[in-house]
Amino acid sequence: MKKYQLAVVIGRFQPLHIGHEELIKNALLHADHVLLLLGSSNESRTFKNPFTFYERRDMIEKTFAKHVYQLSIQPLPDTNNNASWIKSVAKLIQSTSNELDITETCIVVCDKDTLTTDSNDLLRQLPFPVIPVPTYYSISATSVRQSLFDGVSPYNMINLPKPV
Repeated sequence: MKKYQLAVVIGRFQPLHIGHEELIKNALLHADHVLLLLGSSNESRTFKNPFTFYERRDMIEKTFAKHVYQLSIQPLPDTNNNASWIKSVAKLIQSTSNELDITETCIVVCDKDTLTTDSNDLLRQLPFPVIPVPTYYSISATSVRQSLFDGVSPYNMINLPKPV
């Protein structure tokens, strides 16, 4: 099934949950190497973005320990301008794919709701095929974060990979 040299996945992963895990697994099915761009890397210790880039990178590397050699994980800061955000994404893809044939790059997305579809539409402006994957789990990272802040361990906490 691997058709591409590089698959790109963009997300905040605040925190990494099993829906994100499935998205990354799907990207690994499509390409030999996966570039994970961790959004909102310039913000942490807030309700929306409680974890630093390094903490999120660590969660991913521990969850995908068997595949870590296939992953490149880079920070992607937020900007207030869609055009500059797209330029940042394109630059990170270019720098990661220097040793690869950039024409063999795809972007793997999950259009699970209006918010993600809107940001994924920005990615569709890039000159790469966009591969939408099914929503395997309907998980709200917001409710997981709320549980973490409240110090409770409700049902949605089981939606986190064991290393997280």
